[in-house]
Amino acid sequence: MAVAIPTPAFSRRSLLIGAAGLAVTAACSKKKVDINVDPSTGSQSLSLGVPSFVMLANTDQRVGLVLAGPDGAIAPTGPVQVAFAPNGSKGPGQFDAFVTPEVHTDAGSVPAYLTVVHRFPSPGVWWVQARYGGKAAIAALQIDDTTTSSVPAPGQPMVRLATPTTADHRGVEPICTRTPACPWHDVSLDAALDEHRPMAVLFATPRLCKSATCGPVLDTLLGLKSQFEAKIRFVHLEIYTDGSGTNPNPPNTAAVKAYNLPGEPFLFLAGADGKVVDRIDGLYGTSEVQGKLAKLAGT
Repeated sequence: MAVAIPTPAFSRRSLLIGAAGLAVTAACSKKKVDINVDPSTGSQSLSLGVPSFVMLANTDQRVGLVLAGPDGAIAPTGPVQVAFAPNGSKGPGQFDAFVTPEVHTDAGSVPAYLTVVHRFPSPGVWWVQARYGGKAAIAALQIDDTTTSSVPAPGQPMVRLATPTTADHRGVEPICTRTPACPWHDVSLDAALDEHRPMAVLFATPRLCKSATCGPVLDTLLGLKSQFEAKIRFVHLEIYTDGSGTNPNPPNTAAVKAYNLPGEPFLFLAGADGKVVDRIDGLYGTSEVQGKLAKLAGT
């Protein structure tokens, strides 16, 4: 079977999860890659999705994963193991030792998910295999070169630009597609950087995100507002200039273009110096992001 890792294109379909099963965009790549895989290495009764879509080599990389069966997403109740392999001539090469990922079940209305930290020694196509309940599934990953990745990475400065605010929408209507609108549109990103405070900047469109992930991750942050807002500046940025939902191809906002985002949601955590400390692309839950915010706030 051929697995195609798509060319970069901003998509509302980064993570599609329905009652009938699971479909996930494996990753974003600079070119299309077609790979032949032996069907015996996977199981039709277990699927593996990868909601992470920008992953880097030579760094301790967070990888998000979602398991699903014939009836939809799975919240594991038993041991799960994952392993990684470089690309071989006909699919995965030799998998390394299996490790136990963290299981997260606190992501609101979105499915349970797994996270594992792995250091990929080189960019290119890699593979991940998951074992659960006596079954196995694999998925392809595109790992980018840290030096050439276009999305701001840890250690790099946040991109400075003026963004929509309640006082000046800058052509973005509405500036928040959540109902009711969230309170994090009062300060432009450039003005927030001038405050020299730790920052959490979320790119997400709750109304238009077909993955049904962007609303829940914003709600997760809002649930932590009272705990962290005194020390962290929160900014929410919409993805499209047209939030009506009637335009099938609304243009991306200037901020999305400036940050070269290939998908959503995308959360940047930055220090008081304006440099990226951490980032999460795709799905996250309360305990995971709470820990990252506490570290950012120095608590």
